[in-house]
Formats: sequence, structure tokens, C-alpha cells
Amino acid sequence: LLLDTDHSEQGHHQRELARCLREARQKGIRIAFSRPCFETWLLLHHSDMPKLAPGAKCDEVIQQLRATR
Repeated sequence: LLLDTDHSEQGHHQRELARCLREARQKGIRIAFSRPCFETWLLLHHSDMPKLAPGAKCDEVIQQLRATR
């Protein structure tokens, strides 16, 4: 199971994330987390040299990903 944790680690999502992780572990499901932004991985599969500044925010990555369409 791969989880994109950009938003699920904040606010009211924390409790639900913890519940899902417990349930997955009980069922023997291995868990991986993407940080800081799963969309970066997607962008790297659509662009050889994305123009991202060091520390780019996820919104910037999403803009570039949409521009590759």
C-alpha cells in the first residue's frame, strides 16, 4: 500500500490514517509513504528535466504536471 501523505497527516485526517494503518498491518499489508509529494514522482515520468526550484511546493509540481498533458 502506497500512501501520499500530503494532507492525511494533518487535522482530523490523523485519526483515520492511524486506524487505516493499524488495520493494514493486522492484515499483513506492507505500507510505504510518499513525501513530500507523490506528484513529483509522476512528473519525473513525464518530463526529463522538470524546472523545479529546490524546496518546491506540491502546488508547483502539480502545475508542471498539468502542463505536460
